[in-house]
Amino acid sequence: MESLPAPVQSAITQCLVGINFKTVQPRKTALGMWRFRNGIHEITINNDLPGVQFMLTLVHEIAHARVWDKYNGSVTPHGKEWKDQYRQLMLPLLQGFFEPHVETQLKEYMKNPYASSTRSLEIRKIVDPNNKMLEDIAVGVTFKLSDGREFVKLRKRRVKWECLSKEGKMYIIPGTIPVFF
Repeated sequence: MESLPAPVQSAITQCLVGINFKTVQPRKTALGMWRFRNGIHEITINNDLPGVQFMLTLVHEIAHARVWDKYNGSVTPHGKEWKDQYRQLMLPLLQGFFEPHVETQLKEYMKNPYASSTRSLEIRKIVDPNNKMLEDIAVGVTFKLSDGREFVKLRKRRVKWECLSKEGKMYIIPGTIPVFF
């Protein structure tokens, strides 16, 4: 959280009152986790997240806690109520504390946030501008995923891409996935 502007840190710290919060070793399947156990809100966030991703993830989880308090588990985890709460928590943090292009992208994202911010190409580019994503490379280019599997990019299907594996099997892969060469 230290990499965030001081006013943003202060606002987030105030939102954490009454919540057990800690950073943890990185998980492969989640950036953050909220749970309500024995009457206590608990939030864990991966300790390797860069500033903006850390903020988005932590506020995402705080929104879950607030929605739980208000609706006592009777609404869907990433439904309208959660999106409204997430937006309500985030928008005050986007009042001139970040570079203008970052704030513009974050405000646009907050109009309809995803359950996972990593699904947003714009957010991924803010978090790691040097990362190449599937969306960025040309059709016909051979690439690798982080696990070493090799593919050729073929055709777009809305937000995902048909890609052919080295073994000849067709896969549908999100455009926001990091690629390597």
